[in-house]
Amino acid sequence: MWISKRMWNELKRQIKKCEDDIRTQKENTETSVRNIAKKILEQPDELYEEIKSIEDIEDMIDRFIRSG
Repeated sequence: MWISKRMWNELKRQIKKCEDDIRTQKENTETSVRNIAKKILEQPDELYEEIKSIEDIEDMIDRFIRSG
């Protein structure tokens, strides 16, 4: 299959952009994981309370949905 030089260059540009976006997303994910790990190590009690309150809210929502 023949592809024009312009189209080929556009494909290369799009591939490069995708690779850059993937790299950026990977860096953001690694940063988020580090921040969460740091929070777990520094504030285990507060994190437990935060998770517990989220679970309580989810339980209330589930009960509300089932009651309807």
